[in-house]
Amino acid sequence: MTIESNPPIELPIEDMSMRQKWDLYGILRSQLGIAEKTELHDWHFEVLDEREERLKSGEATLIELDDFIVEMRHRMP
Repeated sequence: MTIESNPPIELPIEDMSMRQKWDLYGILRSQLGIAEKTELHDWHFEVLDEREERLKSGEATLIELDDFIVEMRHRMP
């Protein structure tokens, strides 16, 4: 991702792990003076990392929200 500035800032967000993205998010919030309302725990990152790995390996897939809603309506009375 390139942020428009002079000179442009290149951030490899697509290549960052979920934990690195959250760390960056926290730094930006802090620098902008936005109060943190949610405490993040290590197990949150472990779950996100596991999900990310399952997606990369092909063990899990993503579906569109509309498709998910239709599927859940068929499963639930």
